[in-house]
Amino acid sequence: MNNLLIAGLAGVLVIAGGAGYAAVTFEKPSFGVIDMGDWKEVNEDSITVVSEAWINNPNSIGLSIGFIDVRYAAEVNNITLAEGEIDKVSLNSGNNTQEFETELKQGKIPEWWISHVENGENSTVSVPVNIGTPVNSLEIQVFSKEVSTDITSRIENSLESIEGSYTGPSIETTRSGLTVELRPEVEVRDFKASWGDISEDRSEILMDMEVHNPNQYPVPTPSFGGKADLNNITVANWTENSEPLTELSEEGMIAPGETEDLRFRVGLENKEMDDWLETHVENEEFTRADINADLIFNIQGQEFKAPAGGMKCTIEIQTDILVDDKKQNFDNKGCEPRKEDYTNSGESTGSETENSSDENQIDEQDLIDEGLLG
Repeated sequence: MNNLLIAGLAGVLVIAGGAGYAAVTFEKPSFGVIDMGDWKEVNEDSITVVSEAWINNPNSIGLSIGFIDVRYAAEVNNITLAEGEIDKVSLNSGNNTQEFETELKQGKIPEWWISHVENGENSTVSVPVNIGTPVNSLEIQVFSKEVSTDITSRIENSLESIEGSYTGPSIETTRSGLTVELRPEVEVRDFKASWGDISEDRSEILMDMEVHNPNQYPVPTPSFGGKADLNNITVANWTENSEPLTELSEEGMIAPGETEDLRFRVGLENKEMDDWLETHVENEEFTRADINADLIFNIQGQEFKAPAGGMKCTIEIQTDILVDDKKQNFDNKGCEPRKEDYTNSGESTGSETENSSDENQIDEQDLIDEGLLG
């Protein structure tokens, strides 16, 4: 955005010079960019960018535009993120350099973010300029550019690693003195992510997946827990219940051998986006995104996570808006479960009870027949 702004300001000086000296014959100055900009100062309220342009005045006399009022702004989706004023600028004969400072309004970042998502992750960057002279005023659009992202696809490409088959911990259940030890299994398939409802406070991401129950007994629909950090700034922290996309045979349960389409609504906190941007700039436009997620089943009063311990995904984001020695890059570092399974926790890996008395043992089908499961 500031790249566009500095080139536009250099052009404004040329236009303004012409406006102020229309009555005098002179050659039109030329301009160019020396440095698109550097991050100068970052604090919790604003980010300052300093940029530099060259302006060549081919005339034998200097030009002064000190009496001309030049106001400029940087707008994204018609939201003003930065604005400023040029005051008392003089152009000597020959080459000139001019430094500009622009202050980015961090408080406007959440508002822009909402508009960007609502517009299908598209933003229009524009630089309107108003030039006022004692005679008249002129408003021009110096630059306009489209900017697009694809955030939900990157989330989907990362979290689809949660797909797979999972075996839960040993779960004991008893009835009338009979004991059975179960190892429930679930399969997660076809993970998808898309934008949902967008409000002033939250940007909702819909996370859809299929959950298959290969057991001989019903299992409850899971909840979905997780956290997303950008440079250690938590932008989402959730535990959401499932929203069935198909009618369940029994409310809150997945029948034996059945596959259900489930939806989870995860909210990003819009207010945290300006805090994240501050860290991104301070880190030379680098962000480490850490996403932790897991499905949580509650079977017979015992919690079963898939995967055990949760899934951790990492994405490294490098941008090159103003840094000179970096290239834009999005590197998916992959996902891995915090713990492969429940076998290392001292729990049984078998489906039979550890009770040494045969008369107190019963298999899963017997338990179903007795009505304890299902």
